[in-house]
Parts: sequence; C-alpha cells; structure tokens
Amino acid sequence: MAPPDRSGADDAATRAPSRPGPPPPPEGDERRTFLLAGAAFLGILVVLIGVVVAFSGDAGDPQPSATTEACAEDDAACRAAQQETARPGIIPRPGEGQAPDQPGDRGGWEQWAVLGALVVGLSLIIAMVVRSGRRQRRTSPAPTRSP
Repeated sequence: MAPPDRSGADDAATRAPSRPGPPPPPEGDERRTFLLAGAAFLGILVVLIGVVVAFSGDAGDPQPSATTEACAEDDAACRAAQQETARPGIIPRPGEGQAPDQPGDRGGWEQWAVLGALVVGLSLIIAMVVRSGRRQRRTSPAPTRSP
C-alpha cells in the first residue's frame, strides 16, 4: 500500500477554508469603554441623589403636633378627642424625628461607613472579574471554528 500523497495541492483542495473569528478589540478601547460606563453610572447616581435631596426638603406643610396620651377606659371624652385629632403615622414624615446623636443612630457615620464599604467591596469584585477575564483572554489560544 502506497503512502498518501503529501503535496500541498491535494491537501489544500480537500481541506475546508478556515474562517477566522472577529479580531479582539484593542486593549485601549476596552479600557476606555469600561471607564466611560463607570463615569456615566456615577454621573447618573450623583444626579439622582441631587434630585432626591432637592425634593425631600420641607414642603411648607405644617407638621402635626399631636401628642399621644393614654386614656382611662371609662374616659369617653378623652377617647373622642383622640379620634378627632390626627394621629401620628407609623412612618415619620420628612423632617420629623431627631438628628443622629450616637454613631449607631440612623443616618450616623457608621451607616455611611457601611455604605462606603459595600460600594468599595462591589467595585473590587467587579475589577477582579474584569481582570481575570482579560488575563484568560490573553493566555487562551484563539478559538478555531470548524465548518
């Protein structure tokens, strides 16, 4: 039995043409796109926070000054007076309540620190995923497509 012919003409005629995939984007364009997306996100976030702060101020509505006191079971006049006046709601209105005095109070520096830690942690996770993807793309060979 004769060995198969290894000439280039026969081999090229029987082999399917290879179709290369799209070239990878240049590294600078990818970084620029990532930075622009991050800047757009932060810009929208700042605008939304500004809108919330602008519209959350005192609207000029008079604040109800209802006091709650316990009425005796047999005091009908007290119970009627309580039912006629507006009772305070469960959810305080903007401007009601008190400013944070202790570090653990609502709106205190500890809550802001936790928010900052969450944002930094999520940013680190995103950066590590992006870096790992870039490293994987650089080290893996280009995929070949079969017909």
